[in-house]
Amino acid sequence: MGFQLILLTGRKETHRNTTEENLLAVGYRSWQKLILRDKLDSGKMAMAYKSEKRAELMAQGYRIHGNSGDQWSDIMGSPMAQRSFKVPNPMYHIP
Repeated sequence: MGFQLILLTGRKETHRNTTEENLLAVGYRSWQKLILRDKLDSGKMAMAYKSEKRAELMAQGYRIHGNSGDQWSDIMGSPMAQRSFKVPNPMYHIP
């Protein structure tokens, strides 16, 4: 069974290059997709945006086995992963 790493972030598409540089700097090398917010997604709440993107991935045939994030809005909503991992972050909260 193979897994493909798909990264879904609330960062804007205009920050793609910086985001990729940051990922490479901390050791991420082989992600399948990096999904960032485009202009059409700019007004959506984080949970709605990420739920919509997960649904799009499932419609493309992906199965979401694991999901992690430092905000509840990263892992709540539907569709949900088989396993979710909430990483602590006392620095900020996104509703």
